[in-house]
Amino acid sequence: MPIEDRLAEIEAKLKKHELEKKDGWDKFKIVSTALIPLAIAFAGNGYAKAMKEAEIRSQQIIADGQLEVAHTNTKIAQARTVASFFEALLSKDPARRTLAVKAVLIALPVEGPRLVQVVETTDKNKQVRAVASAALANRRATLIQELFSDSSSTRKNAYEALLASWGSDSSLVLELIEYGRDNSSNLNGIYNTLVLLSHMSRDALRPHVAEIEKFSREVEGNGVKTKERAEKLRSRLPR
Repeated sequence: MPIEDRLAEIEAKLKKHELEKKDGWDKFKIVSTALIPLAIAFAGNGYAKAMKEAEIRSQQIIADGQLEVAHTNTKIAQARTVASFFEALLSKDPARRTLAVKAVLIALPVEGPRLVQVVETTDKNKQVRAVASAALANRRATLIQELFSDSSSTRKNAYEALLASWGSDSSLVLELIEYGRDNSSNLNGIYNTLVLLSHMSRDALRPHVAEIEKFSREVEGNGVKTKERAEKLRSRLPR
């Protein structure tokens, strides 16, 4: 029987006329007899609740630990992949370096562009530098498109890759704005563009403050969420 019902039962017994005729000791025995199972039930309920909370905390700790292990394993795997590409990128064979440039952008979506940027600026072979430059431009254009994808995970990955590799590149600003204007009806893409711009380095934004402000006001009509994001972007612009 639920605890609430037990309490109601006790109250009913106390109100009965025959209880009033008994002495104090008899009343005590009646009440105590009813309270014993109530106390047991209350204690049992509290114990069960405590055990359930402990189980939930334990499961959360295990889940957090598993997530941390997964993140660590991912970082280790990425480090090994990066190491495996160094030999090819430093090869004396230009053809092999060219192939490595293309492969690293596929294998390492976030870290890859930074490696290729080094090749683009330091490789002694003009053709290899040209391949690296073209590969980076193509990768960046693809990521900007993916920022407007229907898939939330694709948009998230594109945002992280663009910010990691080009967050300090001023030329990205105008590319984002141009693509955003051509796809202004894509609400998710516009919102992601505003977020990315607000998180780029201030030095990258500084040459294009006027254009960024203009664009942010153009897209404000996309909704309350977009308007709030546009205002936040403008508040972060260098002055």
